[in-house]
Amino acid sequence: DIPGTMSAHEGSKSISMMGRLAGFFEALGSILWPEQAEDVLISCMGKRVDACVGKIDGMRVAVGVPGGNIDQKDCDLDEERQTLITLIESFGEAKSTVAWVSDLESMGQAHVANALRQMTRENRLLLSKQLDVLDSQYSGGLRAYLANAKKLLLDSQMNVNAFQRLTPSPPTGVSLDPGSAEFEAMETLGLKEGSKSAFVLVAGGLGERLGFKGIKISLPVDMVTRRSYLEHYSQHITAFQQDSKQPPPLAIMTSDDTHEKTAKMLHDHNNFGLDITLIKQEKVPSLADTNASFVLQKVEGKGSTHYQLGTKPHGHGDVHTLLHTSGLAKKWKKEGRKWVVFFQDTNALVFRGISATLGVSKTKHFAFNSITVERKPGEPKGAICKLHGENKSITLNIEYNQLDALLRASGFPNGDVASGDSKASPFPGNINSFVIDLDVYVKVLEKSGGRVPEFVNPKYTKNPQKPREFKKPTRLECMMQDFPRLLPPAIAAARVGYTLMPRWLVCSSVKNNIEDARKKQMQTGYPECAASGEADYYRVNRMLLHSLGVKVEVDSATDVFSGIEVKSGARIVFTPRFASCINDLRSKFPNPSKIEISNRSTLVLDAKNLTIHTLCLDGALKIIATDASNVQCGKQKVLKVVNKGHVIQKVLESDKNIDENVKIRGYDLKVVEERVEKFTQPGEFHI
Repeated sequence: DIPGTMSAHEGSKSISMMGRLAGFFEALGSILWPEQAEDVLISCMGKRVDACVGKIDGMRVAVGVPGGNIDQKDCDLDEERQTLITLIESFGEAKSTVAWVSDLESMGQAHVANALRQMTRENRLLLSKQLDVLDSQYSGGLRAYLANAKKLLLDSQMNVNAFQRLTPSPPTGVSLDPGSAEFEAMETLGLKEGSKSAFVLVAGGLGERLGFKGIKISLPVDMVTRRSYLEHYSQHITAFQQDSKQPPPLAIMTSDDTHEKTAKMLHDHNNFGLDITLIKQEKVPSLADTNASFVLQKVEGKGSTHYQLGTKPHGHGDVHTLLHTSGLAKKWKKEGRKWVVFFQDTNALVFRGISATLGVSKTKHFAFNSITVERKPGEPKGAICKLHGENKSITLNIEYNQLDALLRASGFPNGDVASGDSKASPFPGNINSFVIDLDVYVKVLEKSGGRVPEFVNPKYTKNPQKPREFKKPTRLECMMQDFPRLLPPAIAAARVGYTLMPRWLVCSSVKNNIEDARKKQMQTGYPECAASGEADYYRVNRMLLHSLGVKVEVDSATDVFSGIEVKSGARIVFTPRFASCINDLRSKFPNPSKIEISNRSTLVLDAKNLTIHTLCLDGALKIIATDASNVQCGKQKVLKVVNKGHVIQKVLESDKNIDENVKIRGYDLKVVEERVEKFTQPGEFHI
């Protein structure tokens, strides 16, 4: 009954077998068709045709169908077996196609149903399979997706605000200043809590926006060591091992774009010594209009044209659903872990604040604790707010494009402005890194499935004739920082907070290409590109050493690379093996006043048991040692290192022959001369 289910050739080839089955199926009628009949056919797969025919004859006898045994004298068994398989495949495909045609029409997607009818068998199968995947990965299937989309699109047209009737106020949290006793106490406590944690990296993006072809986590943090972001993060997680037998586990959320490349990177580097699990996020259908019509995209193939649904990412809020459906969150709880730490793909500084944030979470009993920075009024960065309503309050992130209107409608006539004499907003800036109490997390996941509230953000054309026409297709989205909206009211009101730290310490994202970075620097002062990310990474280490009393300038000058201004100075790299907190750093420099580092110098310290007693550096020095090596630098006499060092060479944006890691920075690093001290054996050594 399905026109075009089999080609003419397939139909002709199948006449013999169809003749044998026709009477059988006709007699069975509604008794077995279609589900049980399919079971009969599938049970025959893989068997010789004589056994298949025997089973069919047995069924005939059982239901009183006349006919007796089938003559097999002239049967080509292999050909008949293949014909049977073809029938089974066609039957299964026909069932899937018919079901989707019916479902799509009932969902108001007749244009997709018509496309299914008109395509060839092979192309119908491709679209049906895509529909199966999209239906299975969304809770409630595509019907639920469309119902949610229609409601949210209607709310968008009516300008309904999810936070209407809620009044914002500055949230409750903790401000920490590095160098203070409180910061160091929280950091020390947090290091212990880190060994009881699990880590989650949201890494679904490619580096195309940066002008980088690879996955973002493969981008080098710095040009001195050329460690990737993933290696850098892995080293920090390993440092939390403390006295545990194994380092904390890491889950990485990937996407279609990044999954295979991430898996290969991990394989090539033996998972960087960690227990790493990849959880892959699927996409959701794009929506063409306010009726939530699916987008059909024409795909040119060999000899034929077929259609697929247009899809887009659902947003990083899916990470919570994936941690639930994968069983990882529950597994971590059974292992005795206490916290889950979430962070994103290209912010090399974030681990400078994670230990202290864990300490605050432990001390304040926070169920959800966001790492935050000071935020300029109007800055395009989400803000942490406490919202009050009838018999409820909740602390959560409000996106910057909603904040001003919400404030003006709630007793803040000037909207998003600075607080008092401060230049900063009273609402801290969200950097999308946070810590969740694992016990609370698992309970909420079991109840909600981890499905955070969705939103839709259509961009409308300015055509007065079609005021509700989209500029481009939209989709439903969700954000991982919206998890507090799933918390029980008592926890949402009392156990959601933030930890505020200086931006220079914990936040320097890398997400813009050079052209966009120039614009961002003009608008906000933060270019957020590869050059600024690397410069900020060195600057943090200069700041920390300077705070201990080491003779090193923090900001010696300003360099300009492809129009991007960055603070320059000594290029200093500490791996987490050398020092994972300020107390560690202090113990490694017992005589900070006897350490002097010139502005043009490069210093790399990658050793667990290394102490710098004295050092006068004007050039490049690298000290690398195994954990079994105890290295004393400048203890017996002052260590003085002078050489030609490393040189920064500017490059042109127009140069097509340079490495993309160099091009996206606007400069290259040339090693002219350096001193490398490397220790691979156990024992005590002096430099």
